[in-house]
Amino acid sequence: MNYRFWSNMLEVINYFEPLTFVLRRVDGDVPAMGYIYGDLLKAKQEIAACLNRNEKKYGSIWKIIDGRWDSKLKTALHKARYFLNLSFFYENRNEMEEEGMMEVVIECATRMYRDDITVQDNIVAQLSMYAEATEIFGTTIAIRQRNSQEISPANWWSAHGTCAKDLKKMAIRILSLTCSSSTCERNWSAFESVHSKKRTRLGQ
Repeated sequence: MNYRFWSNMLEVINYFEPLTFVLRRVDGDVPAMGYIYGDLLKAKQEIAACLNRNEKKYGSIWKIIDGRWDSKLKTALHKARYFLNLSFFYENRNEMEEEGMMEVVIECATRMYRDDITVQDNIVAQLSMYAEATEIFGTTIAIRQRNSQEISPANWWSAHGTCAKDLKKMAIRILSLTCSSSTCERNWSAFESVHSKKRTRLGQ
């Protein structure tokens, strides 16, 4: 009885741990919109690996994840963030091209700059430089800093996207979005300690 219980608990931990990483990321102080799509893909694969690729065990878990993911987090904007996050793009370029991710980025550019066809055309032209890692995108330092923990994707674009001005501007706008208001709420908790109801009633 105890063996079965702990065996089941271990399986629960195995599939929950990758998801806790995703939750920690989105609840952090750093803008994490560019990571959600890629992190969920990684989490699904890690869950399957932890459960020995036994589809009977991980299939129902994937179904729950996909149910939430498909309805909330598979919009064109989420896919564009995944494409423009260099820490994911260069490792998964072939898969992204097969899934038509570049077309999704072009769709976002069309919506974001619907009144400026010149910017739209520039972004389409500049996407090839990013995809092929030419110009400054292919320099030694740009390649080395793709997976740097100290440099966010938005900061990477700010430093290394100078040869693709319009694409750089769009990427920074997309990748700088936050996932939650947790940071603000943590500030409010600190403010409550300074400006409380009791203190506002104190006399001189």
